[in-house]
Amino acid sequence: MSIFTGNIIGNLTSDVVVKTLDGGNKIAEFGIAVNTKRKDKELVTFLQVKAWNKKADTAAQYLKKGKPVYVVGQIETETWEKDGVQKSKLVITAEHLQLLWSKPATGEFVKEEDNDNPF
Repeated sequence: MSIFTGNIIGNLTSDVVVKTLDGGNKIAEFGIAVNTKRKDKELVTFLQVKAWNKKADTAAQYLKKGKPVYVVGQIETETWEKDGVQKSKLVITAEHLQLLWSKPATGEFVKEEDNDNPF
């Protein structure tokens, strides 16, 4: 058995959507964009993140579109066919989520310096 895990820092491309499944489990889904530089080019990689149960609730409460987040989890490729064309996307099943910025009363964003992170 092989496991492909990653540590990803990116900005949310969408707000978190939470669904409650038939068995009562919750799943949160949101997209992130990861920017990297190679020589004189900037590359953007888009990934879908899934978080389950308590992590789903916490993600929905604290994560918002455009904000940076640190994700640790298992990376998989999901594939499907649409209109005869094979499609795929990278998906991370989150084992750890960390909010990287907070909004103080001034309305500006500052880096979190303490360990009171809800994740």
